[in-house]
Amino acid sequence: MRPRPIDHLESVSRDYPGLWQRYDRFLAMRGSDLPDWPSWCHCPMAAAYSIVSGGGVVPLARSLEIARVAALAAWRPTQGIYRFDATLLAELLETPVTGDLPTDHLLRLPEWCVYVELPESTGALGFFAHLEWDANTEETELRLLLDRHDGLLPLALHLGGTIEASVAAFVAHASSRAGSLGLPIALGAEHVAPIANLAAPLVSVLLYLCAGDAELRPTRGVKRPPGRPQLRNGRMPPARGLEVYETGFGLGKALREAREAAVAGTHRGPRPHVRRAHWRNQAYGPKHSQHKLLWIHPTLVGVGGVVPTIRHVKTPEADR
Repeated sequence: MRPRPIDHLESVSRDYPGLWQRYDRFLAMRGSDLPDWPSWCHCPMAAAYSIVSGGGVVPLARSLEIARVAALAAWRPTQGIYRFDATLLAELLETPVTGDLPTDHLLRLPEWCVYVELPESTGALGFFAHLEWDANTEETELRLLLDRHDGLLPLALHLGGTIEASVAAFVAHASSRAGSLGLPIALGAEHVAPIANLAAPLVSVLLYLCAGDAELRPTRGVKRPPGRPQLRNGRMPPARGLEVYETGFGLGKALREAREAAVAGTHRGPRPHVRRAHWRNQAYGPKHSQHKLLWIHPTLVGVGGVVPTIRHVKTPEADR
């Protein structure tokens, strides 16, 4: 079966002749004619806006194009597809994301843009995820592009606070921006909860993917680890080939074994079961005066053997 992201990549290439040469020029001007931006951002979405608008204003009906161009441009250099173990993916999709989002953790996406496959029961086939740095406000945004049978659906969060607060901040910014350009305001307060509900399970999945010890196994001929390539001779060439990463395979297997043991009910001692994933705000330091966020994946209780389940959220080194 032909991978969906490749269809999207070829489609955007046809729709915008010379697209990749224009991106090469933007990337080559970084830090000289254009402001520098963090290494976790492929290229600010101002580049996509410039290309879609042709130097003018993008009408509301074409606003999806900006999200589409930006996501595919960020995905093209690496072309990684993340195929989660089905058991683990189901657990992650059902895990609530409460409290403030760990922005520093999300900055550790393994590539500039990832494509995560989803089961059709979610109403989508997958989603793109990448990080945006607004050159005007220096805001950090998480950009999601949901890949559905009926088309692409963009979602965005201004990272800071809870998921709802992050969505609300983006909606307020988008409304203000539309008003300043004399465009109709398409998003309002009534859209915040529906967008947050769509985004929350996807963010939960990304939090696993950002863990330093996430299980990732390349499966195709390329056999490369995830990464962020550099310009070569002033160009950002496409990946040599698509790479599919099996993700969470060991933990998913362990979860299934725990469930089978629980159903069998033959284990002595506490009945084997799965304790659902959750966040923990862990105190540490002198008199427990400091806190760090721990991402604790589904824990196998009452099962022989040890399955590592704690993901420490570490601040990445400065890359600005």
